[in-house]
Amino acid sequence: MTTLAARGKVDFIVGHIHTGSYSSLFRKNLLRPFTLSFVTGVDRFIFSSERMYAECASYIQLNKKFVLENTLSKELLVSKDEVELKIRSRKKEDTFQLIYISNMIPSKGYKDLAKALVLLSGNSAIDFHATFIGGWMARSDELEFLRFLSENKLEKFVTVLGAISDRQALRRALMEAHVFILPTYYPTECQPVSIIEAMNAGNAIISTFHAAIPEYVKTDVNGVLVEKMSPLQIRDAIVRLYDFQYWIECATGSRRVFEEKFYPDIVKLKFMDFLETLK
Repeated sequence: MTTLAARGKVDFIVGHIHTGSYSSLFRKNLLRPFTLSFVTGVDRFIFSSERMYAECASYIQLNKKFVLENTLSKELLVSKDEVELKIRSRKKEDTFQLIYISNMIPSKGYKDLAKALVLLSGNSAIDFHATFIGGWMARSDELEFLRFLSENKLEKFVTVLGAISDRQALRRALMEAHVFILPTYYPTECQPVSIIEAMNAGNAIISTFHAAIPEYVKTDVNGVLVEKMSPLQIRDAIVRLYDFQYWIECATGSRRVFEEKFYPDIVKLKFMDFLETLK
């Protein structure tokens, strides 16, 4: 309805797709006619990754496609010098700091990470601490998680902070971490901004073969990709990244990928180039 109302009153209509499940609308009988009509009325579509477009390629013409990656807010931006200092300082730190940042939804993988930590806690050679940051969908879920930590004697290894709205506090948390872990299989996942934020801060990444993530998280480049719902593989990835030299390579790789694809100025220039094509 919005597209129909706008047609004739504006020069261009652009659809910016933020969900990883947009292609499913073409397969739903009730929504399919409206979705196809919408596609016809839109001049260009912006996708955050090539993979997200590929899933819609049968319905959206190639000449309507434009890929524009996500970026982060300037409050979270870390300088290259800060990241280099963090990486150099890692050798002086005894505790391997792990961090999860996302909503506390089971399909985001927080339970899988917790199970991996149970396995990891049996390895006395690795001194680690994990921080979970994210809002709970229900108080019962939070209590269940805290009970799991208690029953598995993980309290001394884990801090659960809930949601953090203070951007500077979030920035500090990312800078104090060494590995960011998001073992997601969330159905509408696309290109998680939290991973981009973590790469910006020079964190090695552990995530899954899901949505657009494999396009910018690659094993042996900036972290380790694992299968969905696989606590054992998460545990093994943490052990692998505990190796000091391997962690340096992946942490450095994370910052490099961020600077090449997601740095705010890079994304801004790419968006400006897109606007030029509309003239």
